[in-house]
Amino acid sequence: MGRIWSRWLGSTSFTLLALSMLAPALAREVRPRYPIIPSRGPAEARPSGFDLRPTYTLRGYTPADHFSSPEGIAVDERNRIVYVADTGKGRVVAFSFQGLPKFVLEVAGISAPRDLVVDEKGRLFVADKDAPIVRAVDAQGKTVLKMDLTGASMVGSPRIRGLAVDRQGRLYVGDQAGAQVLVCDTEGHVLSRIGSPGDREGQLKMIEDVALDRVGRIYVVDSVGTAVNVFDPQGRFIFRFGRISADQDDLRSPASLAIDRHDQLWVVDQADHAVRVFDGRGFALRRFGGDAPGSVAGFLFPSAVATDDSGSIYIAEKGASQVQVFALSNPFLPFRP
Repeated sequence: MGRIWSRWLGSTSFTLLALSMLAPALAREVRPRYPIIPSRGPAEARPSGFDLRPTYTLRGYTPADHFSSPEGIAVDERNRIVYVADTGKGRVVAFSFQGLPKFVLEVAGISAPRDLVVDEKGRLFVADKDAPIVRAVDAQGKTVLKMDLTGASMVGSPRIRGLAVDRQGRLYVGDQAGAQVLVCDTEGHVLSRIGSPGDREGQLKMIEDVALDRVGRIYVVDSVGTAVNVFDPQGRFIFRFGRISADQDDLRSPASLAIDRHDQLWVVDQADHAVRVFDGRGFALRRFGGDAPGSVAGFLFPSAVATDDSGSIYIAEKGASQVQVFALSNPFLPFRP
């Protein structure tokens, strides 16, 4: 028995010695392969290229048919279509999820399409940039709904900036002129209004976009007051976040917002030529473009952003007349602070 015990101790000592020699090498193998850089906040804690990679860029319907100032984008998950509001040419262009051209829509009554949204039936709602008009078309381009919101604003005709639709088919229309969101039924009648002009909580100044999350909360982008204002499904104010200033850590001119599968908020900052990501509490997570360190993305006056359930991010650029498409390095996990 003593001989067996000493033999076991000998083998154990050899194993421990070997592991102690291998430990430094193993530690080197698990070190992160990206540099840790000093930063002022969590949004710049590591190179943004670690989280996002470019997949393809759309510059027009065909190589010879370029975009002109695209200002809106929407994703149809049901039919796997990406719609781009080619505002300068007065049309909406459709692509497959792989970036292949599918068809062009010239929506009757819409001369300058800007804001787009797709409902659960696959209907595309298109708002005119210069008139209080919204049209809904099916996947074949046939008009199925006409909405004229003339007179619906508290100050006359609305100036539409932002569209969203909920699971009941109600349409949420950002009214920049009236500093409110109009909630409309499936026939286009105004059911209620969210917000009012002013500086206090629940009040708005210069609406740029509207979005809904999966539980029906309403997010309103404001380019003059506080950047993002959040309301519950009944239209009651919850909270707001995002200081607007020329400071590098603040938003300069928020223009659009999209919500991904993890309820993270992607906010286009047009004057900063960047896109910023926040969690549901308004805590900054990432910054892409602008002068973000290590960024794989460069933008020129980005105008709109959209996401899909597979983790793709679509960013329209008014300045560069293109749409860049990115994939998340890990679409199944939210960003870490």
